[in-house]
Amino acid sequence: MNFCPCDPKKAYTDCCEPYHKGRKPAPTAEALMRARYSAYAKHEIDYVERTHAPEARHDFDRKADTAWSEN
Repeated sequence: MNFCPCDPKKAYTDCCEPYHKGRKPAPTAEALMRARYSAYAKHEIDYVERTHAPEARHDFDRKADTAWSEN
């Protein structure tokens, strides 16, 4: 089983993957933060960018976040 980085007791496909793939929104602030953590671990930088608050998107550095995710 491919476990989710945010909860090793759950399958990624049943946990954060639906949020990362845009199939459904994270239902709570906690789920959103878990999904963002998992997005870095799974290199889903599009999700990280998409879930930045609109007023903070100008500070998003895709190149730096991608590099951090890969390391």
